[in-house]
Amino acid sequence: MTPAFTTREPGASRLWRGIGWQVGLVFVVAALVNLVGSWIPYPWRDEAATWISTQRSLSQLGSMLTSVDAVHGVYYLGVRAWAGLFGNSVASLRVLSVLGVATAAALVTVLSHRLIPTVRPLVAGLICGLLPALTWAATEARSYSWVAATACAIVLAFVVAVERGGWRYWAVYAAALGFGVLLFAYLALLGVALLSSLPWCARTARRPAIVSSAAGVILGSPVLVMGAGQVGQVAWLMRFQPSLVGVGVEPFWGTTLPGQIIGGVVTVAVLIAAALAWREPELRRPLAILLSWWVTPSLILLAASVVKPLYFPRYVILSVPALALLLALLAGRLPSWWLRVLLAAALLAAMVPAGIAVRQPEAKRTSQPAIAVLENRAEPGDAVYIVGQDVGGLRWAFPDTFSKIKIIGQAKRGWRNRSLFQPSTWVKELGRELRGVHRLWLFADRGVLSNSVAEFKDHGFTEVEQIQAPDSYRTVLVLLRRS
Repeated sequence: MTPAFTTREPGASRLWRGIGWQVGLVFVVAALVNLVGSWIPYPWRDEAATWISTQRSLSQLGSMLTSVDAVHGVYYLGVRAWAGLFGNSVASLRVLSVLGVATAAALVTVLSHRLIPTVRPLVAGLICGLLPALTWAATEARSYSWVAATACAIVLAFVVAVERGGWRYWAVYAAALGFGVLLFAYLALLGVALLSSLPWCARTARRPAIVSSAAGVILGSPVLVMGAGQVGQVAWLMRFQPSLVGVGVEPFWGTTLPGQIIGGVVTVAVLIAAALAWREPELRRPLAILLSWWVTPSLILLAASVVKPLYFPRYVILSVPALALLLALLAGRLPSWWLRVLLAAALLAAMVPAGIAVRQPEAKRTSQPAIAVLENRAEPGDAVYIVGQDVGGLRWAFPDTFSKIKIIGQAKRGWRNRSLFQPSTWVKELGRELRGVHRLWLFADRGVLSNSVAEFKDHGFTEVEQIQAPDSYRTVLVLLRRS
């Protein structure tokens, strides 16, 4: 039987002998490059949510997932296992994400060898590991890097199944897709994208592909069903207005202006190269897969957003590896060495500033500016009461600050059963904790203050001043003094 995608010898051992060293090199380089500075940015709330979820027993986590964050349940289980071995500090959880980027880059190396003979696997893998969207994901204690890696594994399983044609290979693809949907519900879109490439695949692959894709989605259906019931969590998406840059550039090239300008130009070049390559019959199948992988998830989300907002740039990170493979295809088809050097320079000019930007201390929507105000103004013996934010998450994100300033109002037992965040104890129940406190700071999210200030008056505190912190959450700090 003739391989569907490449004339290279398909045997696993021969494949490994051919590109094994390249896969290993790409993994190491991508891991080392993305590790540098990953610990620098101050954490933000989404990362704190990851930490919060590791502080639960399995039964408590299961209870929480029935009401919130069901779409992140598999990732939280993975983080629990990781934290049990390496701790749950900010740096540790981000190292897990770094490994996800390295895994995605390594799988792209294999995919390039499998899909397009004219592409250099080493080039494709290195591009993947350095694309701005993934260098950002390496600094996030969230599932994004592993979503990209899982997308690569799903596509590789699909390619092998089409090539080999046996039901056992299709079963592997179905299992990979099912796991992907459980990890991140939007990976179901990848199954649809791959089906859209079937007209350019062998006819014998069409029926098993449809059956296997359906089976994969069914395997992941618990998360799809639970996530649909929790769609209120992303009500904030109504504030996002899709634009050409927000859809075609930002999800892949980041938010820095040089990266977006250069990335936009390179994206146009990729489309032109793909259109020219389409004229070659042997490239139509791999191009159909890559273009569907790259474009279809975004198109589906944008179409669905007409009814219910579902699109956001980071949610299509599953499509980023496809761009890396198309960039490698572009590099291989340039007719002269100086054009390849120009492309390499352009990619570096887009990637380096983006990689540096996401490794700045305040690169995220962090509460650090408000924390800095608190540190600068607090005096020995002061205490702080958190309003509208998670007590434990803030303490995890800024341990040095809250080792010096006493937090009052720790949550009552049982908060972990259904809610994600840990609320502070009601003000009226703080009697004993307030003994000996003469200066108290309220750390209030989005100015939610009036009730708390009034309630602390009943404990003998009066307001001295309010300070508007310069952070994204518009945190307000209120200094109270005992009368």
